Amino acid sequence: MDKQSSLSSKSLAPVWFRSLVKEEKGIDVAIEEARELIMFLEKEVAGKDFFGGETIGLFDMVVRTMIPYCGVRAWEFMGIDMIPEEKFPELNRWMKKLDELEVVRKCIPPREEHIEHSKRNAEIIKSAY
Repeated sequence: MDKQSSLSSKSLAPVWFRSLVKEEKGIDVAIEEARELIMFLEKEVAGKDFFGGETIGLFDMVVRTMIPYCGVRAWEFMGIDMIPEEKFPELNRWMKKLDELEVVRKCIPPREEHIEHSKRNAEIIKSAY
């Protein structure tokens, strides 16, 4: 994946964390910024089982475990579906395929526990600003 270097956790995380501290009028902008980055992943995995092709690789593991940490659940507690299936069908297909693998499931914390953790972190971030 030659564009891989242009997309990293360094570019994704700030968008998601900024969204947690913005006022209501800024959240729409943050959502759009984050979804533009997510669309990159959508296009890269389209038509493939995994980002590298037919076999799971390190990039698959990193992205799949980061999506709950930095994206989906961080937004979910605010009532926002960040990766709706109708907008990102390939990425959702890929996530479901990975979630069938025990090694991946072991890397993702329980949903409720993680949402509570995200809420606590959001409050810490908000208080810092």
